[in-house]
Amino acid sequence: MADFGRQRPSQTGGGNTLQQRVVRLFVRPAEFEALPQAETARTCWIDWRTGRLTPYDGVIRHDHPVVLAALQRRQSATSLVKLLRDPLGYLWQYAFRWEQPSETEDPLLLISSAKNALRLRPAEIASTPMPM
Repeated sequence: MADFGRQRPSQTGGGNTLQQRVVRLFVRPAEFEALPQAETARTCWIDWRTGRLTPYDGVIRHDHPVVLAALQRRQSATSLVKLLRDPLGYLWQYAFRWEQPSETEDPLLLISSAKNALRLRPAEIASTPMPM
């Protein structure tokens, strides 16, 4: 089998890079299953397929202090409409005080020559041999 001038991660002499760790976990599923992230991902996947409400659906305890504080404040007509029609949006806006990010004044514009450079760059990278 041709090696196309590429080295195995163990031959690079480098440290434990993120890419090497991802590859190691991909080829060693038992090692991945021992991680807490794997258990969280598994329970999220199982809960997504069930009909019951779970913490992944946004369920919080009934006496959550942030929610209670938002509900105890004086409400405007706008906030009451938001609470009744879009409860999750109400929490985002009035309880968590999250705001929609503002638009930048100048949107990113690509001129046609830059678009061609973006299309050709991956092919250039792929055709360049890796240094030994």
